[in-house]
Amino acid sequence: MTAINETSNQPPTLEEQAEIAAYVTSLKERGFCKIDDGTANQTRLFNRFTGEKFYPAFLESDFDRYCRVNRKQLPYPGSGYLMRTLVHVVGHRFDPQGGPYSVDSRAGLTYVNLFRKYEPSSASTDVSPLFHEFWERMFPDPVQRHQALQWLAHAVQRPWERPSYHLLWTSDPGTGKGWVFENILSPILIHTEIAASYDKVLGRFSTMLETGLLVLLDDCKTSSSSTQTKLKSVLSEERQHVERKNMQGTMVRTYTRFILASNEARPLYLDEDERRWLAFDRMKHRVDATETQSFIAQLDAWIKLPGSLDAVYCWFLRYDLTGFNPKRPPESSALQAIVALSTNPQEEFAIGFAADNIVFTLAELQDALVMDGLTKLKPSHVPHIMSRLRYTKAQMLITGNRSTYYFPDGMSAYEVQEVRNGNARVVQGSEF
Repeated sequence: MTAINETSNQPPTLEEQAEIAAYVTSLKERGFCKIDDGTANQTRLFNRFTGEKFYPAFLESDFDRYCRVNRKQLPYPGSGYLMRTLVHVVGHRFDPQGGPYSVDSRAGLTYVNLFRKYEPSSASTDVSPLFHEFWERMFPDPVQRHQALQWLAHAVQRPWERPSYHLLWTSDPGTGKGWVFENILSPILIHTEIAASYDKVLGRFSTMLETGLLVLLDDCKTSSSSTQTKLKSVLSEERQHVERKNMQGTMVRTYTRFILASNEARPLYLDEDERRWLAFDRMKHRVDATETQSFIAQLDAWIKLPGSLDAVYCWFLRYDLTGFNPKRPPESSALQAIVALSTNPQEEFAIGFAADNIVFTLAELQDALVMDGLTKLKPSHVPHIMSRLRYTKAQMLITGNRSTYYFPDGMSAYEVQEVRNGNARVVQGSEF
């Protein structure tokens, strides 16, 4: 039995109305509402589970499918009739504490909530010993293991409470960082993303900060001081500016947590007073990469069994958070080791060089390094050093030579030229 494809000119009978109402109820249960926003000039369907939008024409085919599955023969009442009682929204929000919809009481506008929570079919916490062994392999130190698991469990238990610090995992290749994100954390947290570059997070039209609960920064690299400055704001500020295509940008509350996973010993430059990351000892293979992959294959087989993810979710849901402070990271010797790697002899030399030479060119600094028995700076390291010195650069024509000069932030072009001209006169034996 199928639907009568053409819209009927006759009003549906009471029996047909009841059957059509059952279809509309199924639409609501499947997450459908109707939306009017700035991205289109007509009312469309919106699914809060998938975040997808559909034109009203979608309903005719879907209504036909419903009738075939349920062996009903009903006249198609038209999209307007079917959409009439759907919740009408003007946009979406991401609120881990909210219900399916929220209303702006002053404007009388309704918004759909995109947040979804994992719904286990069982309350069992009976996880495989392989699950425990995996975390023991990742974090052999029991204190560090507890710190990492508390942070992850907090995301499950209190997703609305964003920590002010994030996890920094360094490891040998193939230790399981990507696997645990894809096969355990993503399914139970749902709202997860992987970013292979910082632009995926910081770039225009990125929605990770608006609708993400956990983002894996997968071996991201940058030599840009401006990128690292923006990243600091993203890691610590609870409200962020988000811009969607065809819509005006707005400030939103962000619940996004980050895990930076890298095979590098120093994934990024860290200041001495860094408090935005919790780092751990470098993850290593218990035996070798082949043995690790064999172990992960066993764990992967278990996690795919019915009920395994439910047990993992419930295990995290009941993990003890006693002593966990989302706004104060624990002390970390691993973090201090990365901070130490962020400073090198060339950087210390550059600090002293800048104290004696307020304005200089990169060539002058490089030559001075070589004369002191040090190697030249790598191009990727220069922006970090200048950021630490609080220096900027600009091309200028001074004493007939055009070059790129480095000088303190806030120094005017006139002052730069005066310093360089003064230096030149000193070299020639004249006073500045």
